[in-house]
Amino acid sequence: MKENINDVLKLKIYRFSSDNYNSIFFKSGLYHDYNNYDKKIEASKKIVDKCFLKEKKKLILDINFFIEYGFKETFFLIWKKKLFLIDKKEIKKNKITLKEIIIENYTYFEE
Repeated sequence: MKENINDVLKLKIYRFSSDNYNSIFFKSGLYHDYNNYDKKIEASKKIVDKCFLKEKKKLILDINFFIEYGFKETFFLIWKKKLFLIDKKEIKKNKITLKEIIIENYTYFEE
């Protein structure tokens, strides 16, 4: 019996879309893909103090950045960069869990 990829990799997909045409799909999970699963290479996960947000403020892109600079500029800024997701659900007391994510897919249409 073949294992379900979502069960094995513990995948979660996040989507950012600025309109009906342009989207970026980010993938997070225990492993990025089956190759990493076979090699037992887990995606990076870090737990940091809340002060991390103030210290790294200039490196953190939030939804306001996406809105202010637009889809195209944001996409090319993050393309081929190491990305970490801060999920508000993962903030516990003074600790924040950062999960490494990768761009899984995207659609872009010039205006």
